[in-house]
Amino acid sequence: MGKGENYIFSLKGNEGNLLDDVTRYFEKAPLEKIKYCSNYDKGHAKVEVRKCSVSQDSQWLILNTPNGLSIKSMARIESIPEINGKCSSAVRYIFFRSHS
Repeated sequence: MGKGENYIFSLKGNEGNLLDDVTRYFEKAPLEKIKYCSNYDKGHAKVEVRKCSVSQDSQWLILNTPNGLSIKSMARIESIPEINGKCSSAVRYIFFRSHS
């Protein structure tokens, strides 16, 4: 990664305990530490709700993660599609990394 560049990367299940730690963070973080938004999309017999939670409170992550110093914020994105009356759900976690 070059100096002055920004990156976005997703967290996968093979990252040791990091996925569990980030999941717990978004479940228990104080409301003032997280910004929320959602959007709804409807079309082609499908309704989808997307919920996004973003936090710049990454100090705990920086202290416990190798190379965590460059992580500036993290996001939890939940997608809830309903197709023909059946709902499912998927959650992704994304980190925003900056190198200056």
